Amino acid sequence: PHDPYYVVIKVKSSTISLTDCTIRRGMWHDTISLPNTPGFDVIGTIVEMGDTAREISGRFQVGDRVAALVRTGGNARYITVPISSIVRVPGSVDS
Repeated sequence: PHDPYYVVIKVKSSTISLTDCTIRRGMWHDTISLPNTPGFDVIGTIVEMGDTAREISGRFQVGDRVAALVRTGGNARYITVPISSIVRVPGSVDS
């Protein structure tokens, strides 16, 4: 990623939620320009980490399975998110 605090996730699954529908209808409380790629949340695998994200996050590494709330863009194949927005997904959770 271009930002050192970010990670790139290869998306395995994401949702279409009420939030996505509300954004599409122009009824979301924040301004989100259309067109956009829907998908408020994702589960996937870290495929790349910025230098600072790697240094400050002793908990995560490339290959880890994680989830993130991303607001928009979750239905893409890959998404770049701040390291602060991810959590580890336990092996017992199916995606």
